[in-house]
Amino acid sequence: MADFLIEEEEEEEMITTKADVTKETTPKGALWNMYTDGASNEEGSGEGLILVSPEGIDLTYALRLDFPSTNNEAQYKALLTGLRMAERVKAKRVKDHVDSLLEANQVGRSYDAKDPKMMEYLRKTHELLKKFENAKVTHIPRSSNKKADALRKLATIAFNHLAKEVKVEVLRHPSIAKVTEVLEDN
Repeated sequence: MADFLIEEEEEEEMITTKADVTKETTPKGALWNMYTDGASNEEGSGEGLILVSPEGIDLTYALRLDFPSTNNEAQYKALLTGLRMAERVKAKRVKDHVDSLLEANQVGRSYDAKDPKMMEYLRKTHELLKKFENAKVTHIPRSSNKKADALRKLATIAFNHLAKEVKVEVLRHPSIAKVTEVLEDN
């Protein structure tokens, strides 16, 4: 239980001011979509999540888990992080899209969780889902969850040599003139 409390505090710190700005501009009762993915491999565990406001603003996160985790635990961890983010931006209606059939069916109560740790993740998930007027977890094919998967992959790569925060910038023009133009000038 102490692990869950520590995780909640860390996630609270992780949620940026972009989320705070978004909650000011979103109509109450509008649907927020969320895409989550989590996994564990020999390099580490991580989660990727995208919370999409009703206006189409993406809040994207790649989080590295700095503790041992199974794939299923990482999947639930991503879902819990996303639900906490949705709560923080004052979303009332949330639809989470997950590519884990097991997770979707456990949350939907079609499957039971048997492992004590998984039972606790499931309990915590149901507890958070109750905080929304309407919240649903739905299964989607892995091919429809590519963005969250890419974020999760970024988080699981061993990146000790990188800064804790990685900014991604979109370059609209090449750094050199077209090769034909350069050749013509000579």
